[in-house]
Amino acid sequence: MAGAPVQRTEERRERRGVGALLNTYYAIESSSDGGGDRAGASASRPITGEDLDRQGFDARRYFDGVVGSGQLPDLVKRTEHLNAEVQQLDGEMQELVYESYSQFIRATDVIRHVKFAIEGLSPDLKDLEGSIARASDWQEIAERGVSVRQRQMEELMKQQKVCRKVEVLLALPAALERCLERGSYAEAVEAYRSCASFLRENKATPTFGRILEEADVHIGLVRERLKDQLRQSDLLVSSAAQAAATLLDLGEDFGQVACDYLGGRGAMLHESCEQCFLPQVLTQTAPLLDSIGEEVRDPQGKLSKEHQLAHLPESIEFRNACTCVNETFIPRLCDTVEGLQRLAESKPRRSDVATEEDNLLPDFVERHVEELYQQISRMVERNSPPTRVLVACMQDILDGVQRLSTPFPRLAKLLASFCRRVATGAATVVFSDAASQLVSSLCRLHAECTQLERDNSCDLDELLQQIARTEQTLIMCSFTAVSDCQPLFGLLGSDRPACQLFVQGLHSQLITLFLAFVEACNRFVRRDPLEASYDLDTSVPVMPTVAAAELAEAAALPWSGLFVLALVRIGRHFEVQVISRVWEVAKDLLGGGSIAASVLVPHPGVIKATRMAAQALITQYALMNGQQLAEALGQSMRSFNWGAHREPREPRAVIEAVLKDAQALDAQLARVLADPHKPREANHKHNTLNRFRNSMELEMERLWAKKLQIFARVPFNRNGATLGILRITLKAFYEYVREETFSGPGLQQLQVDCACLLDGARELLEAEDAGVLGSLLDEAVASASQRCPEPVLLDVARVEAICDEFKKRNQKLD
Repeated sequence: MAGAPVQRTEERRERRGVGALLNTYYAIESSSDGGGDRAGASASRPITGEDLDRQGFDARRYFDGVVGSGQLPDLVKRTEHLNAEVQQLDGEMQELVYESYSQFIRATDVIRHVKFAIEGLSPDLKDLEGSIARASDWQEIAERGVSVRQRQMEELMKQQKVCRKVEVLLALPAALERCLERGSYAEAVEAYRSCASFLRENKATPTFGRILEEADVHIGLVRERLKDQLRQSDLLVSSAAQAAATLLDLGEDFGQVACDYLGGRGAMLHESCEQCFLPQVLTQTAPLLDSIGEEVRDPQGKLSKEHQLAHLPESIEFRNACTCVNETFIPRLCDTVEGLQRLAESKPRRSDVATEEDNLLPDFVERHVEELYQQISRMVERNSPPTRVLVACMQDILDGVQRLSTPFPRLAKLLASFCRRVATGAATVVFSDAASQLVSSLCRLHAECTQLERDNSCDLDELLQQIARTEQTLIMCSFTAVSDCQPLFGLLGSDRPACQLFVQGLHSQLITLFLAFVEACNRFVRRDPLEASYDLDTSVPVMPTVAAAELAEAAALPWSGLFVLALVRIGRHFEVQVISRVWEVAKDLLGGGSIAASVLVPHPGVIKATRMAAQALITQYALMNGQQLAEALGQSMRSFNWGAHREPREPRAVIEAVLKDAQALDAQLARVLADPHKPREANHKHNTLNRFRNSMELEMERLWAKKLQIFARVPFNRNGATLGILRITLKAFYEYVREETFSGPGLQQLQVDCACLLDGARELLEAEDAGVLGSLLDEAVASASQRCPEPVLLDVARVEAICDEFKKRNQKLD
């Protein structure tokens, strides 16, 4: 409780002090200008307790103001307060005076003791002064006594130093020999250089001349051993750099030393590069690199797609090779480059003069980067690792050589070319594999079609399903190849020229991929390459052949009509939809920028080549089936007795078989080409052969039949293909007729056969196309008439009746 008044007093004192300072700072009631106004204002306002500490305080006026304005209780309280404060101030002042007095007394005591101590030291100080004077005298006497001896010792030391040098010179050959035995070539060169200049200056002296000759012999051996050591491929880079520096110290030419240094290091790098791609390195079990990251599994516990690719055998082999490259080849390459650069920096030369030596290192790096590229390219071509794994490994390799970017600016351009070539080569391998998969899928489709034909199955729905699955596989194969090239595009970074070249290469690879389909079609139908080249637009670039083994397999496949129709259907879909869609996907995956938009446009020549290949297929389909039907007719013509004497009642059995085969082929074409029969109006008029035609019309039709193009290209529709088949069949039938001789009934039998063939053709073809076939059959009947001694044709009504009966019987059987 006693501390509370003291605390309040301190607070009041601080407030008064602050108030006094503020009054002094702002010059309140202290300015000479306008003092009367401020004095009046000061007199008019009441004086507070804070004014007591103000400079120039008027106590009398303060007392009169308080007495005149205050009340008695307030005056009493104010008086008591002032008394308490005065007592407090008085106590503090007394305490301060006491403390000051005590300090003064202690100070006087200290001064008195110091005075006594200094007076007591005076004799000792005088003795010390005398001792120092005597020591100085003795020092002068000692220096005068040893000065002569000191000069003699200095002369002797100089002589001893010279003798030691002479001893070193005399022992130089032995020292060099010991260095040779230990292999301390740098120590030998240092000893020789320290002595050689003196020995050459004094070689006229016999002893020094002999020492110089022996030293030169030993240093020559050192030089040869250093050169041999420098050429060794198993020497460490640091040791090779030290050997090269030692040769430079011996005065060897920098260019020759650099060549020997790079020659030995080149052999070492060549062995290191080959070792990185040895089978035992590729197949070793090693953890995946950190760039793949931790394994990520889906809720079912399966690895992500990226990690599935990373665990493929070809991915592991490629990563092992690249890991070995990063751990051995690249560090050695970087150490070699840095070692030669340090040697070049230690050689005094003019920076503004270019020499052949400046190209040694860039050429060396370029040569070994090219060697690494060749190894990687061969491995990519052989193993085809996933492009994401390839790009990750390439990034690791690029990170490893970044330490050379600053001291070797040419490296950036070299690495950009390296990345571009790797990306282009990998894209070529990706599309080559895609082309192989495409042709292999077609070969598998051939096996399915052959099985259907072997089983005599007419299930066209199953055929269409097989075609749809194969077509989907081919499309996905194309899309996958394009998507696999997307990471390769990212490997090029912001190098716009490289990106443009890559996009152009991708455009060419897409052309190659679809030309592989065209080539597979041409190989299967055994089309002449020269003839096929005529269908290829001259604007299509000449591309290397891909999927050679698969194309050879396609060329050896046996004939399958269903497979040909499947190829025609796929080719038409490629021409109309797939090719354009694949190019659009490629453009989207590569960012759709100005480069991709201007380059990745479907090539018209590829679309044309696909269309021509499909047309060659359907033309060959018509040819093969037409020849097959013609062969059946030819065998029947040769085996039938055309000299029979019985009037015909029905067409021969071969006619029915040929028409059934033609109808089956027509049904296949209708389903596969999605071109069904159009409904027709009922027409019971047979218009059998040359009915209602005069001799002039018959002669014109004969001429038309002779000039008719039997083996013309077949259009992509059911009617055109069926017409092509029957045109070949009936043309061959006409030629078979010309080889026979007929009796009257035999001529009539041929007349009935031709009428039934024409009637069946009208069920399959348009009227105009059926008329073309009618001209061929008319010509066949006319030719048979000329080979008959007594040509008598049946009445038209009789022929129509036989045809109607034949049709009814076939309808019942159907």
